[in-house]
Amino acid sequence: SGEELHADVVVANPDLPYVYEELLVDQFAGVAEESKALTEDMEYSCSVIEFCWALKAPMPELAQHNVFLGNDYNKSWDRPATAADLDRRHSFNFYVHRPSYTDPTCVPPGEDNIMIEFPIANDRERAELAR
Repeated sequence: SGEELHADVVVANPDLPYVYEELLVDQFAGVAEESKALTEDMEYSCSVIEFCWALKAPMPELAQHNVFLGNDYNKSWDRPATAADLDRRHSFNFYVHRPSYTDPTCVPPGEDNIMIEFPIANDRERAELAR
């Protein structure tokens, strides 16, 4: 809408480097210098591929929050950056959320829904690997 809101504090959900590089650009004097100083040593969090599935049957074996760790613990933390990375390894970490565990009203009776988050390399990691 173009409306400007002035505030002493800004709370933002994206990674802090992104906030400085994309959202605060030209918003106040010295932001470019502050951004450079802050973001040189900061790292972005991972990106994710997210699946949201409606299921025709309940999944009572899942809790509300479920973390699955890959078979090769050390390598399972390496986030895939390309399709080839997915072919090379077959053991990854991922997260499953099942909201119906605590709120059965969010699904029809006898059904379920889950959200699966699969961490992948972020844009910077993919760019560095492409070099």
